[in-house]
Amino acid sequence: MSILLNRRYLLSAGPWRALVYVLTTLPIAAPVGAAMVVLVLPWIAALSRLTEHAAPTGDALFFMFVSLVLFAGFGPLAAIPVGAVERARLGLISERPVPSPHPPATADPSSWVRVRYAETATWRELLYGAFLGLVVPAVYFGYGLLVLLDIALLLSPVLASTGTAAWTFGAFTVHSFAEGVPLAILGAVLAPVLVYLLGLIAAGQAATARALLSYRA
Repeated sequence: MSILLNRRYLLSAGPWRALVYVLTTLPIAAPVGAAMVVLVLPWIAALSRLTEHAAPTGDALFFMFVSLVLFAGFGPLAAIPVGAVERARLGLISERPVPSPHPPATADPSSWVRVRYAETATWRELLYGAFLGLVVPAVYFGYGLLVLLDIALLLSPVLASTGTAAWTFGAFTVHSFAEGVPLAILGAVLAPVLVYLLGLIAAGQAATARALLSYRA
């Protein structure tokens, strides 16, 4: 996080490391996020009915119970390897290694499962999995929209001069290349801000991973 305060941050390797860290998160967060959405859907449906002053149906309660069992019963089995990968990936953005919080366990499958499910570290990894599957995609989606907005600003002069129709940008209507130049300048000014924001997102995600995945009981 402190590297973001460096005046030469934009000229350092920091932005590139943050970009690599974020991009390599996508193939991990995508399946985790898909699984989390499936598990959360029954709860969202029940909450929707409650907001309408209606009790959840029997089917909804059943699926809520099933989702909770799947999350608590099988989630740790997926969270443990995801945690190992995420600890290794922290090396992309930080020089400080994060050792595994799990002590060695017997190779016997039943004993291994019993030991791992009794460890606080396992449940913290499951919590990080929920963060990775629900919070991270939402943040990335919001950032992606900002990037698309900035690209639209930068290309405003070109977009306004490629056709006969006016280029509408929010409350502004650009009719010519010249009218789009101020928006392009605004986009150029905002580009470094987005670079810093990407670094902040990567640093926040890495800090969360370090806090949850390095815990040793």
